[in-house]
Amino acid sequence: MALIFNYVSLALLTVFILGVISQETDQVSETNATEIEDQASGNSTEEDDNSFSDPFVRLMNASSIEEALAMNVIYKDNHIATAADLGAVPDPNTGKLMVSGGSGGFAIPDGCHPRDTTVKIHVKDLSPTSRLYPRCIKVSRCGGCCGTPNVECVPLYIEREVYNVSSVCHNHLN
Repeated sequence: MALIFNYVSLALLTVFILGVISQETDQVSETNATEIEDQASGNSTEEDDNSFSDPFVRLMNASSIEEALAMNVIYKDNHIATAADLGAVPDPNTGKLMVSGGSGGFAIPDGCHPRDTTVKIHVKDLSPTSRLYPRCIKVSRCGGCCGTPNVECVPLYIEREVYNVSSVCHNHLN
């Protein structure tokens, strides 16, 4: 009985890595695209800021409880939400609203960016008596969410990476 170690080069392991872009799945008119570019470049005016007045998007971008309450969100009983509705109380040290029993902040929304993902390694035509090491690896792949239904997290480019793994064969010779 003998163990034989081989190195297998995985040339076909394709990974989504780095360079992520959020692309709108709906078509955007040229005027709206210009407004988006102006806001991204910091050239926006108050008039431009009103072009994105979707309350859902503004609420999702709120950075504090006070900011969310200032938007006059309608609560489940058809009244404007209050701090009490959210279970928020003033922090005795800072005076800022905090959620009871919590640390005082909103959950931080996730974004669309590369993140480590575990990928199982598979090699075609591997002998049934062979085992690979490692069996899985971490690679960076596009992931996350963009927060609105008309925007999708997609990779900007795809990069092929080659990894060396060990193949251990069990030989049945006596």
